[in-house]
Amino acid sequence: MNQRDLTYAKWIGLISGAILLFAAVTEYWPASGTSLNWLTLEEARLEAGRQEKPVFVDVYADWCGPCKQMERTVFPADSVRDLLSGRFVLAKINGDDPLTGDSLKKQFGIRAYPTYIVLSPTGKERKRRVGFINKTSLVSWLSDSAGVRILSWPELNNAAMTARTLHRRIMVLVLQSGEDLEHANTMFEGQKVAEAIGKFYVPTLLVRGNSGEESLLSQIAASPRTQMSEVIVLESNGKEVGRFFIDRQMQFRSFALENKLVELAKK
Repeated sequence: MNQRDLTYAKWIGLISGAILLFAAVTEYWPASGTSLNWLTLEEARLEAGRQEKPVFVDVYADWCGPCKQMERTVFPADSVRDLLSGRFVLAKINGDDPLTGDSLKKQFGIRAYPTYIVLSPTGKERKRRVGFINKTSLVSWLSDSAGVRILSWPELNNAAMTARTLHRRIMVLVLQSGEDLEHANTMFEGQKVAEAIGKFYVPTLLVRGNSGEESLLSQIAASPRTQMSEVIVLESNGKEVGRFFIDRQMQFRSFALENKLVELAKK
C-alpha cells in the first residue's frame, strides 16, 4: 500500500471512530436542558390535589439497566417531556431506599423495575406498565383516554345505594395490585361475563395499595394478600353471600367465571 492509500485509510478510520463516539455520546449521555420536575410521592399527591392532575409515578432502582435507559433515551425526548410536564404531576420512588422503598413497594405490589403507575388526582391507581417502554409506546399509553373500563365502576358506598334501589347484589372485585387492572378488565368486559354482571349485580372495584381503600378491604373482610384476585358477593345491606378466587381456569375460560357469578347470584 502506497503513502496516499495509507493516509486515506487513516482518515477513514478517524471519521468512523468519530461517528461511533458521537453515537455513544448520544445514547449514553443525558440530554441537557430536558430535566423533569420529579417530586416525592407525598409531595406529588398534594400537588395533584391542588392542580387536579393525575400523578405519573416512576418506581426504579439505581442498579436497574432499563431504568437508566429510560432516563437517557426516553424521558428527555421532546414528545415525552412535553406530555409528562404538561398533563401530569411527576413522582419518583427508589424501590431500594431503606427509609421508604420497602413500604411503598408493598403498598403498590411492585414486582419488577421499572414500574410506571398513573394515579388519579385523588390517589387511586388508574393503570400501570412494567419494563422499558419506547418513546412512541409511552406517549400512546399515556395519551390513551379510554383507559380501563372497570375503573368506571362505582365506588363501594355508591354501589351499595344503587344495589338497594335496583334490588341487586353487589359484586366486589379485589385486585392485589394495579398491575392486574388490564388483565382483569379483559376478563370482566368479555361479553358473557359482562352480561351476567349487568343482569344480576352492581359491580365495584377495590385495589390493594389505593389511597383510602385498605379500610374498605377490612370492612368487607377481604382475604389476606395472595397472588390471585378475589370476588366477594354482598347483599345490598352488606351481608356476604359468597366469595371465590379467580383461578387459572377462570382466567383462560370465561364461561367458568360466568358460571360462578350466576351461581352466586341465584344462591
